[in-house]
Amino acid sequence: MRICLFCCLSVFLKMQALLFKTLTEELKKLTEEFEKLIEDFKKSGEESGQAAGLSDNCRVSQVSSSDCFIVYSLIMKNDPWLEKWLRSIRETSAGGPVLELGCGNGRDTIDLLRAGCIVIATDISGENLAECAKSVSEAKLLQMDIGKPFPFTDHNIPVIVASLSLHYFSWEVTLQISTDLKRCIRAGGLLLARFNSTNDLHHGASSPLEIEPNFYQVGTRTKRFFDENSVRLFLQGWEIQFLEENVIQRYQKPKSVWEAMAISAG
Repeated sequence: MRICLFCCLSVFLKMQALLFKTLTEELKKLTEEFEKLIEDFKKSGEESGQAAGLSDNCRVSQVSSSDCFIVYSLIMKNDPWLEKWLRSIRETSAGGPVLELGCGNGRDTIDLLRAGCIVIATDISGENLAECAKSVSEAKLLQMDIGKPFPFTDHNIPVIVASLSLHYFSWEVTLQISTDLKRCIRAGGLLLARFNSTNDLHHGASSPLEIEPNFYQVGTRTKRFFDENSVRLFLQGWEIQFLEENVIQRYQKPKSVWEAMAISAG
C-alpha cells in the first residue's frame, strides 16, 4: 500500500514538474511577445498624429502587403472607436475614398480597409507612413502637413476621418483646417473626428507653458485642448449628429477626448 502511494506521489510530482516547465516556457513566450508589442508601440509614438511645419512636400505611394501585423490589431482592441461608425463610413463613401488625416502606424487604417473602404492615409511623418505600410494593404499613402492647404479638389471626398490629429496648431491655423475640411468634403459627406479634451490632464492639458488659451508647449511639440464650445466652433457649418466626451484606454494612461460625427451641410 505504501509503495503504491509512493508511486502515485512520484507520478504526481513528475506531472507537476512537467506542467510547471510547460507553463514557464509559455510564460517566457508571452513575455517576449509582450516586450515586442511594447517596443513597437514605443516606436510608433505616444499618439498617432502630426506636428506642424516639418514638411512642405506631398508624396503619394501605393502600398501592398499580404498580411497585417498582429501587433497593431492587438493595440487597436484597446480603442475600437471606429467600430460603431464603419457601416455609415462604408455606405457614405460608396466606392469613393476615405481620407484619413494623421494615420500614424495604421491603427484606424486597418479597420477602414477591413470594412472594404478605399483609404487615403496621410501623415506628416515619413516614419509613421513607413510603419503604416507594414501594417496595412492596398492603402494609398500621402505625406502631407494638414496645417497647410490640402492638396485635394473641392467637394470630392465623401468621408474624412481625423482621430487625434487636429490639435497641434494655433487657433488661426485650426480654423483654416476647418475651412479646408469643408472645402474638400462632398455635400452630405461624413466627418468623424476626435479632439484632445481640456480634461486630458495625463497628456498635457493645463501645462504651465501656455502659448494661447488651451494651446500649450508639451515636451517638444505643441498641443491644443478642446472644450465643448471650441469643438462646436471648429465644426461650425456642419450638421453635428454626435458629440460626446469620453475616456479612452489607447495609451499607457487614460486619455480624455471629444468624439464627433458631423455631416456636411454644403
